[in-house]
Amino acid sequence: MKVILLKDIPKLGKKNAIKEVSDGYAKNFLFSRGLAEVATAERIKKQELRSMDEDKKIEEKKLIVELLIKELKDQTFKFEVKTGKKGELFSSVGKKEIENQLGKRGIDAKVILDKPFKALGDYRVGLDLGFGKKANIQIKIISE
Repeated sequence: MKVILLKDIPKLGKKNAIKEVSDGYAKNFLFSRGLAEVATAERIKKQELRSMDEDKKIEEKKLIVELLIKELKDQTFKFEVKTGKKGELFSSVGKKEIENQLGKRGIDAKVILDKPFKALGDYRVGLDLGFGKKANIQIKIISE
């Protein structure tokens, strides 16, 4: 029996996949738990259209990421921190602070950083933007 998976099922397939399974497995396990539905011709067509829409959305997101990489290359992100008389920082600038500032600008990225910065100055920080795309940004830590 052909079924369309409604959720990811280990060892069987991912959501929206069309799979051939035994009648008993489909009726007693998949259908009873709401994990799949019968793959009729109409449902298969709808599934193919959904897949095409999802592929288009992924391609659009990839294009946006490419544009974002070009835009980030020319930007410097400034962090004002409290310092002592000798210029020592009272706090550090780490992943969380950088991700928060990126988030305020509408940028969803994971910061690649081994350890937080604990001194004033200019630094390069790596970002993982998804889809296997990475970028570097310039940050500047200055005293308040």
